[in-house]
Amino acid sequence: MKAFTVPLLLLSVCLYPCYGARILAVIAVPSYSHQVFFRPLWREYLARGHELTLITTDPMSSEDHHPNLRQIDVSMVYDNAEATFDHVMNLRSDKFAEVNFLFEYVLNATRRELMQPDVHDLLMNKSHEFDLLIIEDIAPEMYVFKHRFDVPCIAVASFDVPPWTHEFIGNPVHPLIYPTAIIPINNLHDGVIKRFVIVLFDFIVRKYYEYYLIARMDHMISETLPGNYPSVLELQQRADMLFTNANPVFSCVRPFTQTTVSLAGGFHTNRAQNISKDLLTFLDDSSEGVIYFSLGTNVKSKLLSKKLRNIFLDAFRQLPYKILWKFELDSLENQPENVKIIKWCPQQAVLRHKNIKAFISQGGLQSLEESLLSGVPVVTIPFFFDQEGNAKQVIASGIGVELMYETLTVAELKAAILEVILNAKYRNMARKHAEFIMDRPMTPLQDAIWHTEYLLRHGNVKHLKIASIPFYQYYYLDLMAITLCVLCLFMYITYFLIKTMIGNLNNNQKISKRKIQ
Repeated sequence: MKAFTVPLLLLSVCLYPCYGARILAVIAVPSYSHQVFFRPLWREYLARGHELTLITTDPMSSEDHHPNLRQIDVSMVYDNAEATFDHVMNLRSDKFAEVNFLFEYVLNATRRELMQPDVHDLLMNKSHEFDLLIIEDIAPEMYVFKHRFDVPCIAVASFDVPPWTHEFIGNPVHPLIYPTAIIPINNLHDGVIKRFVIVLFDFIVRKYYEYYLIARMDHMISETLPGNYPSVLELQQRADMLFTNANPVFSCVRPFTQTTVSLAGGFHTNRAQNISKDLLTFLDDSSEGVIYFSLGTNVKSKLLSKKLRNIFLDAFRQLPYKILWKFELDSLENQPENVKIIKWCPQQAVLRHKNIKAFISQGGLQSLEESLLSGVPVVTIPFFFDQEGNAKQVIASGIGVELMYETLTVAELKAAILEVILNAKYRNMARKHAEFIMDRPMTPLQDAIWHTEYLLRHGNVKHLKIASIPFYQYYYLDLMAITLCVLCLFMYITYFLIKTMIGNLNNNQKISKRKIQ
C-alpha cells in the first residue's frame, strides 16, 4: 500500500483544478512608497500561476522578471514631483488646501497616464481581456477600467482609505469615532469646538469630493478618452472588495465587513534585503549605537531649508551616537564626523540591526510600520497629508514622540532623541504593539491571496456586501425628524386641550358667579 502513496499523491495534485487568472493592476500614484508596498502581492500572484499586467510608476527590477508579468511604465509623471512636494510642504496649516492639492496632483498624473500609448491601448483595443481588476483607490479616475472590462474589482490602498470608500464597501463611518488621518481626533472627549470643526470639515470634504472633484475627474476622462463613461463616483461604488493598510496602531480601530481585508502587520516587511559591506561595517562598528534618519521618498532631505538642516546637524554633533542619514546628494555641507550620509538605504535591514537606537521619520505609514515591527522607537517630524495623523498615533501608542519642523530647535530635537533612546518604555511599547498586530490567524499576504481567489472563483461578492444608505438614514435623522414632529404635534394637541379645558372651566365659573348674583 505504501508503494502507491507517493504516485497517488502526485496524481491528486495533478488532477486538482488550477486556474490562472488574467489580472490587471493599476497603481497610478507617483510615489515609491505606494508602489513598493504591493510588490509582495504581485510576486505571490505570479508564483500561483496568474498572469499580471501592471501599470506602475516604479517597475519592478529584473530580479522579479517572470514570463507572466507585463509592466507598463508610466514613470514619466515623476518629472515634476519634486517641485510639487516642495510646494505642498507650505500647505499644512490649511487642511482643505492640502486635500485639494492631493487630488489635483493625482488628477494631473492620471491624465498623462491614460494618454500613455500602452495604457490607452488597453482601454481602446477590444482584444484585451482580463478576469480581475486591482485599482489604487486614491486615483479613482482609473475606475474607467472597471467600465471597460466589467470584471470583478478590488480597490487597494497602501494606507487607510477616505470615509466614502469605506461607505461604498459597507464599512461603518463616523467622523469622530473613525476619524481620518488628515484631521486626527485624540479622543471623543476633545472640546466641543474641535469636534464641531472635525464634523464640519468631514461634511465639506465629502460634498467637495462628490460634487466638485468627481466632476473634474469626469471632465478629464471625457477629454482624454473617446466614448461615453459613467461617472467615476458610480464606477467607484462598483468595487467588490477593499484591501487597505488600516494598521490598528496608526489608524483608527474600525470594524470591517467580510469584503474588506486589512493588509497591516508585516505585509511589505518580510522580504530579505541586501545590505552593502560598507554599510554593514558602519553599523557593526557603532557599538555606541546608531540613529537612523530618513524623511522617506516624497520628502527630500536635500530640499530642507538651510536653517532646518543646520538644526539637525548641530543636534547630531552633540549626541554620543552615530547618525545614518538618507540624504539625496553626494555631499552634505558642514557634515559632523559622527554623521554618515547615504543616497538610498535598505531601510528594513537597517532598522533590524541590533545597534539601531532610534528612528527619526517624517511619519510615513510604511516607515512607521517597519520601525514598529523592528522594535525601534521613533521621533516623528510630520510634513503633510497623513503624516500628522500618524504622528498623533505614535504618541497615543507610546512608541515615540512628535516634533514640529516649523518651530524645531536644536535643544528640542536633542531632548526628543535622548528621551526615546534612554526611556525604555518606548522600545518596550513598540515590541508589544508589534506582537499584537502580528498575532493573527493568517498573514496579511495569505489573507489577501485567499480573498482574491475567492472573488475569482465566485465572480462577485454581492452576498457579502452591505448596501450603503444616505447619511440622514444612517444617523436616523429622518426618524428623529418624524419623532420630533409627532412629539411637537402631541404637545400642541395637549396644550390646546388643556387650554380649552381651562377656558371652559373659567367660563363655567363666570356663569356660576352671575347666577349667584
